Amino acid sequence: MTTNVERFELEIREFEDQEIPRRHSELVTRIALEALEGVVSRTPVDTGFARNNWNVTLHDPPAGTTEALSPIAHGRAVIQSAPPFTDIWISNGARYIRRLEDGHSGQAPEGMVAVTVASIRSRYGE
Repeated sequence: MTTNVERFELEIREFEDQEIPRRHSELVTRIALEALEGVVSRTPVDTGFARNNWNVTLHDPPAGTTEALSPIAHGRAVIQSAPPFTDIWISNGARYIRRLEDGHSGQAPEGMVAVTVASIRSRYGE
């Protein structure tokens, strides 16, 4: 016969093993998707190279350029496939991306990443 204490311990372990990873994964997925959509949509467009060069990888940052045809669709698939507690990297390999972030383009005088991060921080807190 299981005591109330033993039953409580089992419920706590189940919560730790299942609910915490699930809830963590949901939050990280939501924030990563907002970050991706934010930087892509805020990236200035001349030729489209910089906007299409946003790339998402798991575990390690991507190397080089990608010029995906649909960086949001591709990134969304990668983000949604991430197991709990996995590093998600969003980066851009365009050689001039830092200049764009620093306001070189009149289309994004405040940059893309800084504005997106500020938006996410205001929504979810520091």
